[in-house]
Amino acid sequence: MSEASRFSRAAEGQLKRLIAIGLQLSGAVRRSRADRKRDLAVLLYHGVVGDLRGPAAYGDLFVSARDFARHLDHLKRHYQPLSLAAIVDAMETKTPFPPRAVAVTIDDGYENTVRVALPLLADAGIPATVFVSTDLVGTQRYYWFDGLRLLVQRAWESRRAFDIGSGIRVLSASPSRQETQLMSLSRQILDVPLPARSAVQSAIDQLIDREGLLGRFPEFALATWDDLRKAVAGGILSVGSHLLAHGDLTAMTHHDQASELRASRDRIEQELGVACTTVAYPYGRFNGESPIAARDAGYRCAVTADPDFNEATDHPFRLKRVMVGDQGNMAILAARLSGSWQRLRRPS
Repeated sequence: MSEASRFSRAAEGQLKRLIAIGLQLSGAVRRSRADRKRDLAVLLYHGVVGDLRGPAAYGDLFVSARDFARHLDHLKRHYQPLSLAAIVDAMETKTPFPPRAVAVTIDDGYENTVRVALPLLADAGIPATVFVSTDLVGTQRYYWFDGLRLLVQRAWESRRAFDIGSGIRVLSASPSRQETQLMSLSRQILDVPLPARSAVQSAIDQLIDREGLLGRFPEFALATWDDLRKAVAGGILSVGSHLLAHGDLTAMTHHDQASELRASRDRIEQELGVACTTVAYPYGRFNGESPIAARDAGYRCAVTADPDFNEATDHPFRLKRVMVGDQGNMAILAARLSGSWQRLRRPS
């Protein structure tokens, strides 16, 4: 990517922060928040880490514990946090949501969800749902996209390039270019058809092992079943499915979707002794078969990565979510959650 493109990305981030601050100072955030009567915002988090730096800062998915605590305080003061179970109850009975309803969800089931995020959630008294890929829980493996983060950094440290198949190479990029390369490579990999994509992801796993990167970055470690058992016992955290190994539903037949959805749900219920009624579609990817397969597998709702709010009359297997990115910036989150950000982007 050119210097101009990298500058544009940095300038875009700065512009977003300035716009969000402007929405706050003008009173637009407060007014929009007051106008949110009966819709629901489902927040989408990933990792919550003690200090947001290094590979965890690439890709704009993780937030720091400090920012997460600020977010929760904001929710407690201005919104009505609900569990996904309460949301589904309302949707099944067509009962309007309470004013300024919000739910917290956390994808991928990192250990930091239990160690870092859960104590903050408990202190705030805010329920949340974490979505786990059951074949990966308690293993020493990383998700392929986190392994890719580490390979991007390793390529720079060692001044080497890594071939991961399908003509895709991880190049030695300077720290200023690493996030850009990570995002570009992720898109390339997701565009590779199966089974070649699985081969690329396996190559990443093998390189991570060969380069001795396992264990060096605990922020990408996954929770164990014991971690999750203790977490659900507290009543704050619920566990939903993220399939067996974060698979792409759009690459599966209806039968395979239903089979994997059912197997993941059964494993969670067997390990934790509680009902598993929610699923998050990995990568936010799903097709017309997915809601049917999820319902037939025994779930009550499914969440997507489509960005918007929800009404009680919406489809329970197509719940939209508000992505929490932007390095956890509080002003941008407040604007998105209030609806003022969306109004600015979609003027009447």
